[in-house]
Amino acid sequence: GYRCQCVSGYEQITQGHDSICAAKSCGNVSVSNSRTPMPLSMSYPESRTIQCAEGYSTDSSTSEASASFVVECAESGSHFNLQVCQPVQCNAMPPLKYVNPMNQVQHVFGSEVAFQCMDGYSVDGTVGGDTSFSASCSSDGSWTLSDCRPITCGSFSSPSNGVASPTSAFIDGVVHVSCDAGHSLTQATYVHETAYTCTSSGSYVASTSQGIEISNTPTCYPVSCGMPPSVLNATVDRTT
Repeated sequence: GYRCQCVSGYEQITQGHDSICAAKSCGNVSVSNSRTPMPLSMSYPESRTIQCAEGYSTDSSTSEASASFVVECAESGSHFNLQVCQPVQCNAMPPLKYVNPMNQVQHVFGSEVAFQCMDGYSVDGTVGGDTSFSASCSSDGSWTLSDCRPITCGSFSSPSNGVASPTSAFIDGVVHVSCDAGHSLTQATYVHETAYTCTSSGSYVASTSQGIEISNTPTCYPVSCGMPPSVLNATVDRTT
């Protein structure tokens, strides 16, 4: 008989009545989060390029060089340079002005973070609008997110014979209304001006003036002087 002396990377096997030198098998390789079909069967001296799935890389960076790696079947029969595909790390969360504070932690691709608007704010700035939203980390590490806006009570129209300034306000904002000379916001007594506050219900509410209730819909009434006083030995020629 005889014995084969196989070169490195090969091993002697029996094939029928013969002994031959066959390439060593490294077995199957399987990498999670890969777009390359798995598993892969490899023998010496094969090498295969493994492409990570979108949003994954060998070092969690967005570098193109880290999006793939080459694995080899070594002469020892083991895999060389076998790596893993890890989710990409997200960029720092951009500052959001009108959300409740949250702890800053490191997020990775696929993460979703819930936010809650501060009181007096909603996602679209309307009363009854959503007061929470979610942000997701994209495959390139960037964030897709919204923000909260101050709730507005809408436009405020100036009354006839008066003026409103400004013409709109956000929650807790104030619109000042003043009547032209000779006009009053109430008929019971003379009130030249007052403030209307935008409330969390989305409506404007008038401030009371010296305990006098004022309509939440301003009207500037002509001031009434009432009946003229009686004058001894005189008559009233005209009343208006």
